[in-house]
Amino acid sequence: MVKDRLTEDGIFIQWLPFHDLSERDYRNIIHTFQSVFPHTTLWYTGATHSFLVATPYPLTRDQVLALDPYLQRSVAGADLGSSRLLAADLIMHQEDVAAFASDGRVVYDDRAFFIPAMDRERILAALEPYARAAAREVGR
Repeated sequence: MVKDRLTEDGIFIQWLPFHDLSERDYRNIIHTFQSVFPHTTLWYTGATHSFLVATPYPLTRDQVLALDPYLQRSVAGADLGSSRLLAADLIMHQEDVAAFASDGRVVYDDRAFFIPAMDRERILAALEPYARAAAREVGR
C-alpha cells in the first residue's frame, strides 16, 4: 500500500525498534521490507532503534555526506545533526541488507504475529560489524 502511494521519487522510512523482537523476526521484517523496496538501507541510531529507508535508487554514504548544505538550511538539520553524524548511522547498504536478511521469510498481514522475545543482545551483536565499518568510513 505504501509503494502504491509513493511518488516516483518518493522515500519511505520505517522505524524498526527491536527491543521485543527475536533476531529471526527482525530479519524477517527486514527481508519483507526489502522484497517490496529493493533499494533499502538500514540505519542504526543506538540502543534498540533502527530504521529502514527505501529510496527509488541506490543510496550511498557519499550522497548522505553531501547533505550538509541542505541540513544547515533546514529545520530537520537541528534534529539530524551534520551529514557526518547521519552517515555514521547508515550501517547497511542495499547489498548488505540483502545478505543480512537473505535467510528471512516474507511476512504477510494475515500471519504477522511476532512472539515477544528479548534478543536485543543477539541483534546488537549482528549489527555491530556494520556499525563499526560505518563509523570507520566516516572517520568517527
